Amino acid sequence: MTNQLPGGPDTSNLPTTADVSGGRPRAFTEPLREVCALALLGANATFLFLGASGLLLVIDGWVSDFGRRSAGTFDSFVGGVVPVAFPLLAVLLATHVLPVVGRARLITLAALVEYGVSTFFGAVTFLGAFVYDLSSVRATLEGVVWRLMWAGLLSLAGTVTLRLWLGVFYTRKLRPVRYSAQSPTYGQPYPGQPMYPNTSYTPGQAQPGYPTQSEPTSGASGWPVVPPPPMPTPPVVESEPTQRIPLPPTAEPPTTPFER
Repeated sequence: MTNQLPGGPDTSNLPTTADVSGGRPRAFTEPLREVCALALLGANATFLFLGASGLLLVIDGWVSDFGRRSAGTFDSFVGGVVPVAFPLLAVLLATHVLPVVGRARLITLAALVEYGVSTFFGAVTFLGAFVYDLSSVRATLEGVVWRLMWAGLLSLAGTVTLRLWLGVFYTRKLRPVRYSAQSPTYGQPYPGQPMYPNTSYTPGQAQPGYPTQSEPTSGASGWPVVPPPPMPTPPVVESEPTQRIPLPPTAEPPTTPFER
């Protein structure tokens, strides 16, 4: 029951504490998580483009005023909440609040690209601003400390995003095995062909796979090894020490008329 004052507004239809803790307000903001993440990345990308154009797209005094422009545009790349926190916040909204949005991989990749652009232009503007502040010792020290602090925060946010990308979204591709197109020579196996032992048999030697007489008669498992059957002995042809050569037939002496 609700206490209602006479003439006052009706408060019976307002959400109670149980309705709020039950997650009903989230149903109104859940479809906007992906839109918010993309909006944060888009805003940071816009500021990065404006900073790069202000640093490079200058005609008058491009070299002489480079240090002054570097000190003025350092905040667009590193020294500010927008380049440091916006990409990380977009990644956390897309991945760490369940359920994960459908474009979480694209959002994480875009955040990595923006951190890479911030790192590159941040290093360039850091050196330019350092040279510009050399005229004053105090300005040089304060500028170096201030810029290093923001550079450390940017490195931390980029490291968190990179670890998330490598651990969740990055998949390594296996390199396919490439065979040589050279034709094999005679007597050599083809690429990928298994090697087989030589099974040629030589008379007087044990066959492959059987133990010889010098090998033990028991295998590694403890069972006795069956000896191979005896090898056939090649026949031995005995040769005579001397060779008999038949003599030619003797011719009879011619007869004379006196012997008749």
